Amino acid sequence: MTAGATSLDLPLATTFPCRASDGARAVRHPVVIEADWTVQTGHDADLERIAAAFGGGVSCIGELRAVLPGFRVWRERALRRSGPVVRSTDRGMTWSSTDGTLSCCPASGFADPREAAAHCRGVPHVATASGCPRRALRALIAGLGPAGVPEPPGGAGRDVELDQAWACSLDPSWVAETRGALVAAGLDAPGLDLLLALAHSGAPTAWLATTAAATTDPDIVLWAAWTGTQLDLDDPQARARWISTGTRRVDIVALSEAGYSPQAAQAVARDWGISVPGAAQLLARWVAAGYRPTPEQLAWVAEEGVGFPPGPPAPSAVERVARVLSHRRPGVTQLTQLAVAVARCGTVPDTVAALRSGDVRAPP
Repeated sequence: MTAGATSLDLPLATTFPCRASDGARAVRHPVVIEADWTVQTGHDADLERIAAAFGGGVSCIGELRAVLPGFRVWRERALRRSGPVVRSTDRGMTWSSTDGTLSCCPASGFADPREAAAHCRGVPHVATASGCPRRALRALIAGLGPAGVPEPPGGAGRDVELDQAWACSLDPSWVAETRGALVAAGLDAPGLDLLLALAHSGAPTAWLATTAAATTDPDIVLWAAWTGTQLDLDDPQARARWISTGTRRVDIVALSEAGYSPQAAQAVARDWGISVPGAAQLLARWVAAGYRPTPEQLAWVAEEGVGFPPGPPAPSAVERVARVLSHRRPGVTQLTQLAVAVARCGTVPDTVAALRSGDVRAPP
């Protein structure tokens, strides 16, 4: 993401407070940050290096050296060149920093993404995130004057939606590109909610269009933008097929994240004589318990005469079977096999006895 030319482009002239000696009053003087991020202070660097060796010298050289990494972070964020600075783990209900929850951040996050982004661009947060002196960073930015508060290309108020995206730290060029791609794919130009979701997830626009075409639900695009999975990247038609089955959204997301295609739910539905949404809900319960059974494994349970689709056994029961059979640190695949065996045999002792004696073969 790159923004257009602004008054913060390098080389950059600013001012910075400087003390000639300890205890002296600080006086601002011009400094120039060059394109290679070296700094011209107007002082003779060699002489000041010698003075510093004897405990003297001007203060600005060392302070600028310490603050420059933080200033680079601040500048990238001010220009909206750093990529998203906020994230949401609950699909836009609350927002927090991509830097993590730092000491300056509210533990519960922010309700408004604009407020969250403003915090992440602010001096206290940038100084904490980059480990630079807060006071020096504030002083360096203050020396920029009006240049320290850049506006979106074209100026504030030209495009209300673009202004909102700018307030959320979204790069205007990315916004324009995303708008164009969505319209070209046959979708409406995105509002702020969808832009934020796409900045967070990077969902492909062509996949969104394919998913939207599977339903008349107006909220489907926003939901899809927040919930794309590796399965959707590998099989762009999978989400549309899931939607066409009538499966609950929560189950679609859980099963897509676990790599289940809708064909898996359809196979379970066929084997057990239940609806596809019911089969998906059943599979989602197994996934939530930490297992990944195949339709063939669940069908194997029916060979014991079980007349209804089996739910996942308690993890404690499966762990007991693994412990008795000396399976140390079993992975998901082995745990799933043991869980399916418990579902077929009914109890831990019966499962252990059957697996040890060979009366029950290992689940497929």
